[in-house]
Amino acid sequence: MFVIRASDPGIFHIWHEKYCDPKLSADRYRGCIRSKALNEASHSQLGILAFKDEIDTHQALRTNSQL
Repeated sequence: MFVIRASDPGIFHIWHEKYCDPKLSADRYRGCIRSKALNEASHSQLGILAFKDEIDTHQALRTNSQL
């Protein structure tokens, strides 16, 4: 089974796992991770990752207020 995601039926890309080499420069590594995230995660998953610190802070505040 091939998974194909395309906006134009004549253009296709066969899915393959993307590997980001940790030895890349910081800018290139960040770009690789960004590309990987945009192609493999849903909008809500990206939002949860982007706001992870805020979510963790909120959960910690709720836990502390219940003590």
